[in-house]
Amino acid sequence: MKKKLYHLDENRVLEWPRQDNEPIVGLDSRIVVLDIIETSAPNVGDNQVAVRVDDIINLNDLTLTWAWEIKDLSPAPDYKAWHNVEYFLAEFSMEEMAAIALSTDPTIAALRLLLSGWFSEVRSNDARVITGLNALESSGILTTERVNTILSK
Repeated sequence: MKKKLYHLDENRVLEWPRQDNEPIVGLDSRIVVLDIIETSAPNVGDNQVAVRVDDIINLNDLTLTWAWEIKDLSPAPDYKAWHNVEYFLAEFSMEEMAAIALSTDPTIAALRLLLSGWFSEVRSNDARVITGLNALESSGILTTERVNTILSK
């Protein structure tokens, strides 16, 4: 069984100083030996995780028991995100990019300019992205199916 030390005056856990579990000769009387009780992580549901928290110390039984807390994970975002514009543009084929580059549609031209100075993450729920994809669909550069493919996670 694994062990730890506990300093009674300082109320703190100390690491076991040996590679084995053999007794420590000449241990200070203010320090006690605790047996570690390694409990398994509890079962968790979807979008949850078990996290080790402060261990439970029982000085009557001289044990230290692993304690667990179940935490809820943040739900996945309901939008698709691209790290930057380059990742977003990689969604388009060469033929589609050429058609976008040559388009005279004012909305598509304005969004080309916006993308050239866009240095942050691109999100599918951004009004500019939605407007741009709608314009590409309206102009016939993209089909509805193709827009849905680009937006799918």
